[in-house]
Amino acid sequence: MSDCCSVADGSKAPAVKACPVNGARSKQVDMLTVKSLVRQLPLGMPNTQYYFCEAPGCDAVYFPLDHTSTALPP
Repeated sequence: MSDCCSVADGSKAPAVKACPVNGARSKQVDMLTVKSLVRQLPLGMPNTQYYFCEAPGCDAVYFPLDHTSTALPP
């Protein structure tokens, strides 16, 4: 089976992570969710775990586990 949608890092990502913009607790989301809901995905988007920040007014709606990539707006 293809592992096109698997997380690149073999380690377990935490289920909850602090948002890099406002520090709010953010939950894991599937890569398919990010690809389905983000209007303009950047080229070379890393295949890593993403998180959803539901804080009102936060600019980092989706952000990656590693924080070296930019957060994604809706």
